[in-house]
Amino acid sequence: MLEGIVRREMPGVAVGAYVAGRLVGYSLSRRLSTDNPLATAMRFPDSSAYVGLGTAVHPDWTGHVLMARLLRLRGACEVEAGGRHVVGLIDVRNLASVGNAFRAGAVLVGTLRDATSLNWVAYAGRWFDPTVPYPGSMIAAMDDLVEQDRLFSRDWGACGLKARPERHLVFRQLPRQLCGLGLDGWTMPE
Repeated sequence: MLEGIVRREMPGVAVGAYVAGRLVGYSLSRRLSTDNPLATAMRFPDSSAYVGLGTAVHPDWTGHVLMARLLRLRGACEVEAGGRHVVGLIDVRNLASVGNAFRAGAVLVGTLRDATSLNWVAYAGRWFDPTVPYPGSMIAAMDDLVEQDRLFSRDWGACGLKARPERHLVFRQLPRQLCGLGLDGWTMPE
């Protein structure tokens, strides 16, 4: 059973997945303050964005697409609370989370280094509809960060995975609102 909590007075959203009364997965976010450098870089309208704080699934429940379901539920709760955009960071070594972000309707729009690692910046919300076809696509190997940065800087975003013959990110042209964010190589201030 999936549960979400939305309270307007709360600064964030928490959703959980329970089996027999036991928590087996969760996803958390908070409203992104307008003075946050990531909100400024993404050009979000005031108080319209959330930032993902983390999603976790118990190892016994991996492989059930639970993370993607938690992300979609959390997104619905964020919309109910007035959110129009959500952004999150995914470590470039975390392939499972990338696949789940794509399943939940997100796109990778650039890279950003925080205190612990280099991350892809994932975006979901009103500025990106994964069901709208865009002409053409390009691919870049999962570990080819130079090619990925080249594509990000030319206003392409990663929106899927290609597994054969080796793992690649599938890129497509980004909608106008997500172009030219200038995140590539950017370091999150401490």
